[in-house]
Order: sequence, then structure tokens, then C-alpha cells
Amino acid sequence: MKPVDDEQTYEALLQSLSLELAALRVRAGNPSLRDIQKRAQKLFADEGVSLPPSTLSGLFNGGYPGRDRLLWLVRTLLSFDRAGQGCPPPGNGAPELDPWYDRWEAITRVRPTRRRHRLGVPSSTAATPAAQEACVQSSAAAQSGVGESHDPVELRRSSGRPSARRQDTSSLSRSVVFVSDVSTGHAGYERTLERVQAEWGSRRPGSVVRGSAWGQEGGRLSPRGGDAPARTGSSTLIPLISRLWRRSGRPAETFAGSVVGDILRYQARGQALRQLIKQTIDDTPGDAVTVLAHGFGCVPSFDLLVQERVNRVDQFITVATQLPLLFESGALVSLEPQEALPDHFPHRWLNVYAANDVLAYSVAQVFPDVATDHEVDNGQRFPQTHSAYLTNPTFWRAVDTWVG
Repeated sequence: MKPVDDEQTYEALLQSLSLELAALRVRAGNPSLRDIQKRAQKLFADEGVSLPPSTLSGLFNGGYPGRDRLLWLVRTLLSFDRAGQGCPPPGNGAPELDPWYDRWEAITRVRPTRRRHRLGVPSSTAATPAAQEACVQSSAAAQSGVGESHDPVELRRSSGRPSARRQDTSSLSRSVVFVSDVSTGHAGYERTLERVQAEWGSRRPGSVVRGSAWGQEGGRLSPRGGDAPARTGSSTLIPLISRLWRRSGRPAETFAGSVVGDILRYQARGQALRQLIKQTIDDTPGDAVTVLAHGFGCVPSFDLLVQERVNRVDQFITVATQLPLLFESGALVSLEPQEALPDHFPHRWLNVYAANDVLAYSVAQVFPDVATDHEVDNGQRFPQTHSAYLTNPTFWRAVDTWVG
């Protein structure tokens, strides 16, 4: 067992490395994680490069870097000039890579052989529930083949948030509130809810699963929904919709009938939908509640949990969400860009996405203090993959492991 000083040094070196990588990313024009992934694959395909967004998010947020991945990331970032334009990357033996080799060697020399704990926490608390959970998640992911196994990274909180140490909730009766994609429609919502109830119930017999949906009925599922006052569109909507459309690659008429419709309906009757979700949570029994939201249903769920302290909700699961794009575009009603999450927001947030779902975004890179990303393969092409998560057994195994 290595001394505590080594473990403290290890954490400090990881934090220093993450700051250096963030600075290098800014110098490269602040490319997105997906842009970094795509460029690395283009540059280093013959080296067997593997830099999925989940791995990149971990590296930028203090995760232990394997040497090859660290050097792939550094070389990729050095292949952007200050204007964000492409330039030749340095080779493996280039002198400018020497400091990065030195950093990796220094970290590896003091790397603990047991579970990581937070910098400054006495060694007697190393085996906290949070640390145990991180190891269980990593092991389960490796066994199930979901995503990519990498060293667990303890989720760090900003100084303004309380301790992230997970409490043991195994003895609590847990219920689920499922919030569907907004444009699912009534028939599709009923089928999806039945699937969620069956999958959750088979793993946790006796659990209560309730649904909250808006769908193509607009606000009519809420007594006040149809009377909710319409809001004028935000000035961010046109560029936001344009970005989503280009990303989706779908015909304009198809895209306008789904994603654009979701956004405009929510702009008009968002308060009614948030209150519907809250009422569903209030009416759901149990000591603790997990909110599971899919697609655009993640947006009103998030806004509600930011705006109000919702009793008993301690876990938030988002699936195929566009929240990061809406947040960074200033299109959320609850939170401005760069604004921190409130203390009452659930301290455990799992975000699940498929790499080929162009309408699904990484959350951990935007909210690293509270969220963790998990990548799955739905075995479908886009756009079918966007609706295939809840029928994917691998998805449910990952959720079951994370919920604990």
C-alpha cells in the first residue's frame, strides 16, 4: 500500500494535468469532444486510436490517462492552430511531446494500487460507497461490453455544492417517474411506458413506475396545459434549430415535424409540462424517486429539478438528450450558460447516449460536478437509434448497475 502522501500527490498531478489539457484545448479553438474524436480517428486510424467522448470527458476532468490515449489527445489538439484550423500533428517522437511523457510518467509512478479517494480525505475513508460504486460501474461495463472500460473517475463537486459522497439507499423503497420524448404521441407513449415498467419491474420487483407525458396532444394531458399562455420564441431558437437540423442530416420537412415541434411546444407550454411532471412525482409512492427521461423529455425534467426542490428525487437519468446544446445556446428557461447548478439538484446524474445518435449529447463535459456519461450501442442506424435505447437490454443492465 502506498503512503497517503503519494495518493495526495497523485490527485494533485491529475488535477494539474486536466488544467493543462483544458488550456491546450482552448488554444486549439475549443473543439467539441466529438470533433476531437473524429479528428483523432482521421489522423491516427492506423494506430488503432480509441478516444470516445466518454474517455475524453474523463481525461479533461481528472481521469487517469493511459499513455497512448493521452498522447493521441495531445497530438490531436496540437493538430489545430489557434484559429481552430487543421495543421499537421507532431509525430510520436517529436520534442514538443516530451513534457507530456514526463507528466504521464510522474502520475504513473505515484498511482495508487487501490481505490481512489478525494484529495485531502484521510485514507481510512478510502473505501466509501462512492468509491465502491465507481469500481462496480467500471467492472459491470467491462463485463457487459457497454461503452468502454476505463479507470473510474470520482465525480467532483464545485466548491459551492455539498459533498458528493453517496449515501446507501439500498434499504429505501424506490420508485421511478418516466418522462417520454415530447413528440412520442399517446400510443407510442403507452407502449414505451409499458416497456419501462416491464424492464424495471423485472429487475426490481415491487417498484412503482409512473409515467408523465405531453406528446403531440400539446398541453391537453394537463388540466391547465391548453390554457397556458404562449411565449414568444427566444432569439436563440433559429440558430439552435439550424444546428440541430444540420447535425441530424434529416430532410427539412421531417425534422420540422419532430424536433422543431418539440422545441416550439415547450416554448409555448413548458410551465404546464413541468407542473405535470412534478404532480406525477408527488403522486408516486416510495422513499426515493428516480426520474428517467428520454429525448426532449429531459428538458422539462431538468428545468423542473433546477427551478424547484423536488422532494425524494435523488437520481436523474437522461437518455439521448440535447440538454448540453440547449444550455450552451442559452435556450433553457432554468439556467443561463456558465451558471452553476443549485445545491438542491440531484447529486447523482447518469446520461446515456449512442455514438451514432446525432441528437444525443455528452453531459459530463458540461456538468462534470454531478453527471457521468455512459455510451451504449443500440445496433441501429440514425434516426432509429434515437428511439432504440429503451428496447436495448444492455442499456437496462447499465442503468440497473448504476442505480444500485
